[in-house]
Amino acid sequence: MSENIEKLKQTDAGWNRSGDGIQTVNRLEEAKHVGKNFCNVFFKCENLQNTGSFKARGACNVLSCMSPTEKSKGCTISGGRNYLFAMTYYGFKQSVPMNVVVPKDCPLAEKHRYKENFAIVKVYGNDINDASLHALSYCNEIGSNYIHGTDRLDLIAGYGTIGLELLMQLDKVDAVICPVGSGGLVASIVLAVKSIKPNCLVYGVECTAAPTMTKALQEKKPVMIQMTHTIADSLSKIIASTNAFNINRGYLDKMIIVDEIWISRAMINLMEREKMMVEGAAACPVAAILAGKVPELRGKNVVCILSGGNINVNRLASVVDRGMAAEGRLVKFVASLPDAPGAMAKLLNKVTDSGADVKSFVPERAWMRRDVYTVCEDTDSGGAHILSFTEIKQAAERIEGGIIHTPLCEAKLSKFMDYNIYLKCENLQYTGSCAERGIRNALLAAGQEGSARGVIVPSNGNMAMAAAYHGGILGVPVTVVLPDRTPPAQAQRCAELGADVVLVGANCDDALTYAKKVHHDSRQILLSSDDPLVMAGLGTVGIEIVTQLPELDAVIVPVASGALLAAVLVACKKLKCSCLVYGAECARVPKMMKALQAGRPVSVPVMPNLADGLSVSIAGSNAFATLKGRLDRMLVVDEAYVARAIISVLERERLVADGAGVCAIAAVMQGLVPELRGKRAVCLISGGNIDSGRLSRTIQRGLGAMGRLVRFAVAVPDHRGGLEQLAKTIAEENAMLKSLVTEQMWVHSNVGTTWANVVVETANDEHATSFKDRVRELYPSARFAVVDLDEKHKITSQ
Repeated sequence: MSENIEKLKQTDAGWNRSGDGIQTVNRLEEAKHVGKNFCNVFFKCENLQNTGSFKARGACNVLSCMSPTEKSKGCTISGGRNYLFAMTYYGFKQSVPMNVVVPKDCPLAEKHRYKENFAIVKVYGNDINDASLHALSYCNEIGSNYIHGTDRLDLIAGYGTIGLELLMQLDKVDAVICPVGSGGLVASIVLAVKSIKPNCLVYGVECTAAPTMTKALQEKKPVMIQMTHTIADSLSKIIASTNAFNINRGYLDKMIIVDEIWISRAMINLMEREKMMVEGAAACPVAAILAGKVPELRGKNVVCILSGGNINVNRLASVVDRGMAAEGRLVKFVASLPDAPGAMAKLLNKVTDSGADVKSFVPERAWMRRDVYTVCEDTDSGGAHILSFTEIKQAAERIEGGIIHTPLCEAKLSKFMDYNIYLKCENLQYTGSCAERGIRNALLAAGQEGSARGVIVPSNGNMAMAAAYHGGILGVPVTVVLPDRTPPAQAQRCAELGADVVLVGANCDDALTYAKKVHHDSRQILLSSDDPLVMAGLGTVGIEIVTQLPELDAVIVPVASGALLAAVLVACKKLKCSCLVYGAECARVPKMMKALQAGRPVSVPVMPNLADGLSVSIAGSNAFATLKGRLDRMLVVDEAYVARAIISVLERERLVADGAGVCAIAAVMQGLVPELRGKRAVCLISGGNIDSGRLSRTIQRGLGAMGRLVRFAVAVPDHRGGLEQLAKTIAEENAMLKSLVTEQMWVHSNVGTTWANVVVETANDEHATSFKDRVRELYPSARFAVVDLDEKHKITSQ
């Protein structure tokens, strides 16, 4: 079969032209959870392309087909965001001027990304159809080439390279499931796959809101449908492509329709279980499997095409909420309470006693607020053990074959900063964190004693899931001790993996205290991150980093108790003594910085923060002893930059990472390492186990920190034109109104005034500044919410 593929590659013009310009994913990603106990699912991750979707292949092929004369005229384009991202990106790469025509409702962030690639953006019409018609006439006016975004054969040829790649990457492919919009992608894959492997099944998947290809196949010709809003907006096409239809009707094996609830659930599963950020359209193949639409594929090798990852983060929050509600993880109810002291507290106690987590509580009186949480401290510390490189080498041999050798890839964020950033993606481990390495090493070293006695693991979540998973594989009984406020889904996942789950205390320190008591009263082995065997396993990350990038100059590591930092430091300094090793922790819990200043581990208050995986009150004694005097720098990161880093990793890298995991990236974004400009720096993404509800809130926090959400209060005249004029001002400044709430009852100014609390979306910091200046000019009383970011630390696009 490989000989047939090579022959097809040599004769396939689309492959030859686009091969050097696209991001080839070296292997198919085997699913960790999707399809488990049903079929063997593999992901073709087109969301990892430079522009975030498979459209990169078609765009590269189209532009490569153009003559120098045609390229000099430039191109005029209109269509979906994935197509426009791809065309503007490769247009810039190949020096082809691009004119982009978008409708009025195009999000500001998307227009900003087109401009980043030096495209000229023109706004016209109320929808994509209006914009496309105007683009056709506009290109004639200026003498440029009009590139249609759906029905071109050279586009389809470029998409077909996906089919060739997946056949090379997996010898035995039984079926391919592909999302369907206008039909070009599935048509290209049908041609590529069926030409080489005729018996392979190819299925297309559409959402119920836009069944364009299903209707076309039923009517035996492309027909127009009524478009409605959908989560899978990239599939919202009014009519199927003629060329794609002619290919699909002869060769496509099956069309499947899934509803939006299953798409939301698929996106949640991909984020939480597979640590992959995809848009709604890309989640459709996974939704088809989850919804039981393909029973005939039981036991088969199935490839799901993840077509793109360009999701609007503002929409992501509502998608997460919808998916959690569909899975029964969000429950909304209304209760009538007596107007007496303690009534609300009793209701909340009953909810929390049942093991549920209260996500929103809105009493009738709008001015009431929830209680402030308090935390307790544990200043206990154990004896010091200095980790050696020999221990790390032994751990690497011991855990080989039991953990994933995660990729180290160049960050797309480097384009926007003066740093050469590389990401070590430990969030792609089976349970979503590097904790697996340490836990597996400790369990294997314990041997038969561990199986007989069992282990108890106090944790914020990552070590608990790692212990539950590897304990199940190795036959070791595991008890995990989690804080009371652990998200229910995380505790449930530990239970699903076979661990006994105990919820104790307000934070990880309380969980550790309880675990120590159980350890003393029973025969269970206590495993914490400061255990020498756990530290040795964590050090294998450092060995992999130096092996994958021998020319690296620096490594930045997130710091919880310090075990990961100490272990990576020992490995990197041994293998490359010139390598700088930095630690990064959240400013709200700076336990390692305080320890270095005091010369010993000291306890600090644990404050609620976005990087909750780093929320430990005191540095580990073994970790501190190992790194003391050897660490190059300790960085303290502002929480606002942690939120910005989570969003940047979501949008730019299409990866799901938790607040602790992105601390290293946040340190770079905050400008804390100017000495690393122009050098190769590896940022370790330590974990990706972020609760969906917390992710939703973090996105809003991050958008505010990035200047893309602006909140302000303004006094407007209390007459029919007051709010209208305010809304008109917002629209004229090209800002998008997200929320407007008026308040009259408690206004202390004159009776002819009402206060409006407003939230708007802007494109970036510069746009936000311009918007604020205009609002202050028209409304001197306007008061803007302040995001505490130091101006000198802001990173601007190049």
